[in-house]
Amino acid sequence: MPEDVMLREAMEAVRMGQRARAQDLLTRLLRADQSNPVYWLWMSSVVDTSKEQIYCLQTVLRLEPGNRAARQGLVLIGAAQPDENVVPRPPVRRKWQVEEIEEPPTGVKAILKNPVVRISLFFVIGVVLLGLIAGGIFGYNRKPAAVALRPTRTPGPAPTFTLTPTPEGGIPTPKITPSPTYQGPKPLWMLLEATYTPTPLYVN
Repeated sequence: MPEDVMLREAMEAVRMGQRARAQDLLTRLLRADQSNPVYWLWMSSVVDTSKEQIYCLQTVLRLEPGNRAARQGLVLIGAAQPDENVVPRPPVRRKWQVEEIEEPPTGVKAILKNPVVRISLFFVIGVVLLGLIAGGIFGYNRKPAAVALRPTRTPGPAPTFTLTPTPEGGIPTPKITPSPTYQGPKPLWMLLEATYTPTPLYVN
């Protein structure tokens, strides 16, 4: 297999997470050519220990001193100090805009969200309003029914009978005259059981 084809397969295996296959392909490439820094750089990403990773990256710098990827790899591992002349890039600040998620309605709001419930509610309200309007119109034009008053009988004083003279040969007819009605406090003589006549005085 040509070396360039084997290198592409090794790189694809690294991207797919197939470390064992990538390690096998890179090992065969390094046996064929140990002076290629690209092989050592890719091998540093599939070795098992940090010591092996440091060895691969240091070999890359020995073969190619200006290799920035190997230098940054050693700095990240802690095997090398960062270059003081390198100015770190400022962090890229992105304007994140988080959309506000509305809380799902609950209770009465959830019921009113239902279109069927809203239509039914409006229909019921309309029927009630029409009933009130119709009742107000017909109730205003209706006249109150006449109420017949039954006469009441109030008991009064008992009548008294007196005889009046009639022509000869006739029969006297009683004449009813009402007895007097006393207003105010009852007289004392009405409290007596019989009418008393005072006895006349005799002078000797």
